[in-house]
Amino acid sequence: MAIPISVTQGSTIYYYAVNADGNMVDSGTTQSNTGNITITLSKEKTPLLSVGANDLKIFAVSDSALKPDIFHTSFLGIQGESQTIPENVEVSSSSIVGPDYIVIGVVLSAITIGVMIALKKRKKPLHVINSSRDMK
Repeated sequence: MAIPISVTQGSTIYYYAVNADGNMVDSGTTQSNTGNITITLSKEKTPLLSVGANDLKIFAVSDSALKPDIFHTSFLGIQGESQTIPENVEVSSSSIVGPDYIVIGVVLSAITIGVMIALKKRKKPLHVINSSRDMK
């Protein structure tokens, strides 16, 4: 079984094929020099896939991205052979600043402002009591 993948040049791909019982059928790592990779499950490994639902997880890691791009899909295993060619999977690992980092930045900014306000309210000047007046 061959699975074509398009990624950013220079990406490293980690892949895992898992059958319906949760057993790992195949896993591997490959490097992309051209941006196109084909993951091939051998004829020895494909019988370990379940008839029915199976999972494929792909992690694309690149020096140009802050976090890996993750692709997860389920596919159906059938009895016998099929001549259907899987459609090309595109995994983009070039997103440098994603929505997750923006949300984290906003939350951290709000926390910082809150702490600064709390510290300013705490630093009110202390009132000194005139001890000579209080002793009488």
